[in-house]
Amino acid sequence: MTDEINPSEMVPSIKSKKWSRSYDFCQECGTTDIAHSGKGLCEKCYNSKNELTHKSHQRIRGAAGKTITKEFLEKEYVQNRKSLIDIAKICFCTRQFIHKKMKEYGVQSRDLSSSRRLAILSEKCGFKKIMNNGQSKISKLKRHTVNESFFLIGQ
Repeated sequence: MTDEINPSEMVPSIKSKKWSRSYDFCQECGTTDIAHSGKGLCEKCYNSKNELTHKSHQRIRGAAGKTITKEFLEKEYVQNRKSLIDIAKICFCTRQFIHKKMKEYGVQSRDLSSSRRLAILSEKCGFKKIMNNGQSKISKLKRHTVNESFFLIGQ
């Protein structure tokens, strides 16, 4: 009995390395050169797509600097009680730029609790809830008021 060696057994099998766990290439641009980031997209495509979801308005360069004055910010932010994002949509700029201008002009920003309270009152805070039947429902947070006189006993 002779032990013959099969040449195919001598060479280890080369596994084809996948680009990600579920995808062979970027679903947006088709590249495999840039690393996978998430949702079947490379880092470049993922970042650009993610940025678009957070910007709900088109930005026009230079236009905001002319409109944003101290008086405008005090009127919109303090008197009209608008959020930084609402003002940014009006001025076609970013929330960060509005914040920078507020610091530059010395307009006092709200603390976190009053910002949250304002957002709840204007029904901006909410979450997506998936029901038992598979449909999704958007629930808005509402402020609860407590009748303090209810708890006063014997007075």
